[in-house]
Amino acid sequence: MKITWTPVRRFPEGAAYHILEQSKVGQIPHVYLSGILVKEFCGHRMEFLIIEDCGKSPLQIFAGKSSSLTGEKASTLVSMIRQVSSCLVWVRCAGILHRDISMGNIAIRQGDKSKGCVASIIDFGYAKLLPNDIAEGVLREVSAKWSFEPKTVSYTEDSLDAITGTPMYMSIPILFGKKQRGLHDDIESLFYVVLHLIWELQMPASENRTVPAPLNFLGSENMAFVRAGTLGSKTGYLRSFGIRECPDELRRVLDAMYDYLFIDGDGKNIACCFNEDWCTRKSHDTDAAALFMDLEASCQQVSAAYKCTSRGENIC
Repeated sequence: MKITWTPVRRFPEGAAYHILEQSKVGQIPHVYLSGILVKEFCGHRMEFLIIEDCGKSPLQIFAGKSSSLTGEKASTLVSMIRQVSSCLVWVRCAGILHRDISMGNIAIRQGDKSKGCVASIIDFGYAKLLPNDIAEGVLREVSAKWSFEPKTVSYTEDSLDAITGTPMYMSIPILFGKKQRGLHDDIESLFYVVLHLIWELQMPASENRTVPAPLNFLGSENMAFVRAGTLGSKTGYLRSFGIRECPDELRRVLDAMYDYLFIDGDGKNIACCFNEDWCTRKSHDTDAAALFMDLEASCQQVSAAYKCTSRGENIC
């Protein structure tokens, strides 16, 4: 059971789950019971959630195991990336952005033999409502149950885009102070979660545990510049993140994420220019997306991006 005090102008976590379940989004916790205990007290509401236990964090799953990334461990990581990235697309299509993808907000459990591991995204406490992408009837139902005004909540969450999330996993644009979040920011956070996880698995406890510079948070702008410089080259980024070796299966998936995130439609590396006003994301590499997420999800993210650009928004 989870009980939280939320400012009344913020988006309730229970409302996010309500919308996602209405849209039949998978890879998220099932909510058994939820509601509001106190509608308003000193500018806050008290909500409760009784939700499914989706397993352990990736780091807990692999804790104490061999540092080798071959075989089953590499396949589990690839499966986790595919499931989580696909889920992020469907969450976005349902009118929600998670905004806090981190090591602790991904859960893994063992499924049946045919499914293997099941990865889920948990903790939508920092989620953002995108009312333009939610059916009017659904939005009316959810806002009535959870006692919020969609326009007010949307305005509040927009104003918090630049500071919401776990700094260690924030995207380069957000670290540079970009004021509008999109799907690619959550995908980029997943990219850093995976790189951090691989580094942790390859670094025995007895060795020097100095965190690699691109993962060492010493202020938002500092980390943004370090990451931008590190990711300017596709050939050397793994070593810069402290990764000694990476099996081909996993390397192909990471490289596909790299192409999706940091190579624009003209083949230009844009990791180093996200802080420039003139440099905005104009397209995503759909072919690259299909290498690390489900095919249907990779096609759907193009549709989501088109909706954004047609409304004059930055690409999703």
